[in-house]
Amino acid sequence: MHGRTHLTLSVTGIPMWRLDEKLVREDIFFLDRPYSLEKSDEEAMNHTLQQLESILEEHGEKIAAMILEPIQGNGGIIMYHRDFIIKAKALLEHYGVLLIVDEVQTGYGRTGKMFGINHYEVVPDIIVTAKALGNGIPISTFSTTDAIAQSFNKASSSTFGGNPVAATTALSVLNNIEQHGLVQRAEELGSYLKERLQEISSPFIQEIRGVGLMLGLQIQAINDEVSSAQITDIILEEMKDRGFLIGKNGLNRDCLAFQPPLVIEKDDLNAMLSNLIEVLSGILDRLTVTI
Repeated sequence: MHGRTHLTLSVTGIPMWRLDEKLVREDIFFLDRPYSLEKSDEEAMNHTLQQLESILEEHGEKIAAMILEPIQGNGGIIMYHRDFIIKAKALLEHYGVLLIVDEVQTGYGRTGKMFGINHYEVVPDIIVTAKALGNGIPISTFSTTDAIAQSFNKASSSTFGGNPVAATTALSVLNNIEQHGLVQRAEELGSYLKERLQEISSPFIQEIRGVGLMLGLQIQAINDEVSSAQITDIILEEMKDRGFLIGKNGLNRDCLAFQPPLVIEKDDLNAMLSNLIEVLSGILDRLTVTI
């Protein structure tokens, strides 16, 4: 609900969302994400952990917290090496720095577990959620430990904080997730979708990433005439004309984002996949003729 304030914009690692470079602050530090197409997952993880340790050694006494998504959403559906968050949490605890996990996209079953952080078996100090808990009704949550919660002992107010409409909606959503087994459903359908995506043969596909019903298909260019971002836009437009809305993200806006409703049916996935195969083949044919 407040992602466009100057403070929140200043902590995003995606420059295009920052809007104004004046929002870059000297007291906020960014790490290279522990992922690279050029390095192994372990090499990328160790590089980022070294960065984190160097920053903590120099500035740890003044740093309040580290913020991360357990799976990067707009960053391109990036999932880390399983040990990354475990090792990062140990470093943070050593320097007395909190770990804040942003579960706005990953929370409430999306990844095949209730929260994305569950994939790493780490308990963060703070979890923030939104979106999926309200399914259209504005709501966000801040969950933390008893010790941290006790520090919030000053008077404060929020006009819409804890309003009964949003609270009732959130409880209904949680009940629906449990009653219909949507967490397990996301795991099963996500595994099926990922396997089917991996079976597609296309020179435009560089990598399939993610888990559960939070998957990314990284697009790559096959010549210097048309960029990966342009190919992505062509795919999205043609899929839209066929009745399928697919998201896009990534730092270069060239990753197809598959994040459907958790109640989606397998038949819907199959229909989308069939059309995606046709679209990819059609683009290749046109580019081949152009070349």
